[in-house]
Amino acid sequence: MKKFVALILTLAALFSCSALADLAEAVEFVDVVFEDGFQVSLPADWYQVELNEENYANGIFYAACSPDLMSTLQISWAAAETELTIADLKAALEAGGFVEIQEYELNGIAFVGFNDAEMSVAAYSALDATEPGYYTFWFTCENPDDAFVETATRIVTSIYNVEL
Repeated sequence: MKKFVALILTLAALFSCSALADLAEAVEFVDVVFEDGFQVSLPADWYQVELNEENYANGIFYAACSPDLMSTLQISWAAAETELTIADLKAALEAGGFVEIQEYELNGIAFVGFNDAEMSVAAYSALDATEPGYYTFWFTCENPDDAFVETATRIVTSIYNVEL
């Protein structure tokens, strides 16, 4: 898992979206636009997962899964009491026990990439531009391989703010 997370973080930092399109050209992607003002591209064969009350209580408002049920993306939103900066978010993640925390800028959006202590989850958080809070894009994979790393990297680098 550590290799998986390191590869996602490194590839996202090093490659542009056009270069990543070449890496995963065999996989068709579709854009998913959220009323919150952003979009993300997901593999066309992934499907949206129905959420339960516990998911919503934890701030998760969207989840998708690969056809083999081995890879997932969950998107959550959490409120903050006051406006945050990326440095504030990074400090809060460090205090929460997350590891390998790094700052990135992807498509004009500041992100903090991190892992959980058991290295079973890779995630990226970005500040909400309209109200105090932040979004987190959580990635899990049962058996991460190079193909999933490329797919996850393409997903991360496809996140854009959009005008609705």
